Amino acid sequence: MQHLTQRVAWHDHAWDGTICRHPVSNAFCLALDRIREGRDDMREEAVAGRHWADLKESDLPPCQHEAAGFMNDRVWTRVLKHPYQEVSKARDTHGHLKPTPVKVPPYATFAVPFAWMNRRDQREIDERLPDRLPEDQEPPFPSPWVFGRARQEALSKTFFDSLSPTQSLIFFYTKEGQPISDSINRLVVGVGRLTKVGAMLNYDSDGTKAPYPVWDRVVHHSIRPNGVDGFLLPYHDYLAPTGDPEEDARRLALLREIAVVPEPGHTRRFSYFSEHASADVALSTLVRCLDSVRRIRRHGIADGAWDLREVWLNEQIARTWVDRGAFPGLGSALEALGMRLGTALALELIAGGHVASDADPWPVVAALLRGELQPPQRVYAADVHAVTATWARITEERRALLELLSRFALTPEQARRLFDPTKRAAASIDQLTDREILENPYRIAECDLGALGNAAVSVGVIDRGLLPEPAIAVKCPTPQASRVETNHDRRRVRGAVVSALRRAAEEGDSLLSAVGYSHGSNGSTWPAPASSRSTGSQVTRTSSTGS
Repeated sequence: MQHLTQRVAWHDHAWDGTICRHPVSNAFCLALDRIREGRDDMREEAVAGRHWADLKESDLPPCQHEAAGFMNDRVWTRVLKHPYQEVSKARDTHGHLKPTPVKVPPYATFAVPFAWMNRRDQREIDERLPDRLPEDQEPPFPSPWVFGRARQEALSKTFFDSLSPTQSLIFFYTKEGQPISDSINRLVVGVGRLTKVGAMLNYDSDGTKAPYPVWDRVVHHSIRPNGVDGFLLPYHDYLAPTGDPEEDARRLALLREIAVVPEPGHTRRFSYFSEHASADVALSTLVRCLDSVRRIRRHGIADGAWDLREVWLNEQIARTWVDRGAFPGLGSALEALGMRLGTALALELIAGGHVASDADPWPVVAALLRGELQPPQRVYAADVHAVTATWARITEERRALLELLSRFALTPEQARRLFDPTKRAAASIDQLTDREILENPYRIAECDLGALGNAAVSVGVIDRGLLPEPAIAVKCPTPQASRVETNHDRRRVRGAVVSALRRAAEEGDSLLSAVGYSHGSNGSTWPAPASSRSTGSQVTRTSSTGS
């Protein structure tokens, strides 16, 4: 099951489906191209604070395209216009399309899987899907986007069918356009359940030719202003002036403490407007939200049932652990072995009931690779057969490494990099043997440098593989050589410190004090992100060239 991340533009009244109260003062949303190019300050000031439902189409702000009204409590109408319908070179394919009004229900917004529609990524998408999608059409002009109607429809269906209404979570976030800190490039502003995914829409047309699909889908969520089935982070409460400059300054400092920033290695999942998030990404972000809610309760600034929201988060974390299981990287590990559809096969084994999500899949996988079991579908047979000889000849140590890597939520690129000794050596600050990794998996986070477009493996990823939820740890114990029994295991502490120092050096710090540490999700101490370190801490910052 996938979860959904949804980008929004910063709004000065908590995304309630109105024009900002002080549009000219909100420069943060200008970080988004469509708003920067289309915003009319004078027009917005004239209708400041009014609900979108009460405005003419011409008075609606450009942030309507950037999900800035996802907390709307009234039905409003958005008119969708295909960007090609007035392009002369696309007259034959898109000239028959018309502006299409769509009613947006309360507490709903539009999701658009832009990354999935990028032509650059189509080969990668095709390689990880068991069923072949329709071929694209060559656009009549230079374009980065998929052009063919049939392929657009298939991509949209594949993306949205992977979401499970009432089970999938939705994480709303802003990019760098927010008032909390210039150093934050992704900020989670709310989390709830995805309650409904609307049907695929088509643009209205004159009826002479086949219609084209609308990329935007209406998605509904469970967040309500005073509800406990999800919530908004109360950033606006902390930003609201109190009339006391000292209190305002105090709240601004506390605001940085509650900021929820996704794990750096998950930035790709908080990009491209709407994107899938795995159980591991959701788990990491939920734990950060839980830490924030506990601080909110201590601060006592924001009203609300934060005790019940903490309970809700704990329930979601427990459920997400089960969904994640002990081996979230199984598909990536199989791809590292050379199986083209490894990720699809791993998902099929769980979806088809061949392996429970929280069980050890390797006995079943090993039987498949030995030819003792048939694949769940014939489409996987050739891929399984292609790696049976490889599986048969690798050593027990190499098999143990592959199984260990499958405990971490690695991307296929990360798994290939770590499993292949040559690639591993080229992307590490130190030479790591298979045995070293088996004896101390945190060495991965210490040494991995990542690759262009593919993040380095973080301590958090290793942590969640070695220190899962207790029930999963009992059901699928880590092999003795790699086992971590306590949060204070010296390998874990060393990995955290080395990673913190590396990150600090990348940010320009030449000296980092233990004063800047905060408590992490497992009760241990972790370095706080630069954005939340107190200016009073003993940190000396210089330019990176002067370090």
